[in-house]
Amino acid sequence: MYSKYYSSEYKDQFPKQQLLEKNIFSKTQKSNAVADRTFEYFSLTMVADIVQVDKHTVVFQFETDLFFYILGSLNENELVLAEVLSALIDALQIIFRSQLEKRTFLENFDLIVLACDEVIDDGIIIEVDANTIAQKVLAMEGGSGARGGSKGDEGDALAQVLKSAQDQAKEIVGSLFSF
Repeated sequence: MYSKYYSSEYKDQFPKQQLLEKNIFSKTQKSNAVADRTFEYFSLTMVADIVQVDKHTVVFQFETDLFFYILGSLNENELVLAEVLSALIDALQIIFRSQLEKRTFLENFDLIVLACDEVIDDGIIIEVDANTIAQKVLAMEGGSGARGGSKGDEGDALAQVLKSAQDQAKEIVGSLFSF
């Protein structure tokens, strides 16, 4: 129902996109990559599955009556892709109060797009904390973010996003090079 491509190979290439999506779905439709929910104890076990399709690493998960996929190149780290997918699904669960199903998806399509844009921007992973993603999406949806504000509010929101990205980049670099 929603897909976004960042690779020049697939961008604006609708027939190629359709073929890829058809191949992925046919290879994954019989999998059991479903979230196991135990509401009695409020625990949730996320089960994602990984396959390789047409020179892509595909991490996917089924949620009620929806299929979620994230693709990367063959040399992409599967754990990173799984973390991105998990963050997106968790954020959507928070936003929709655990009512993530096809009907909710269609009725709130704008929030789905916002959530995806909060996680990945132009193919670059921006955020993987589900609570942060959900807060930003709900703030924009409620009008307190860039969506409903004035031009000044848009500048402030952009400055906050850039500052947050800069802080995260510093954390990542610090953790990579700490001995």
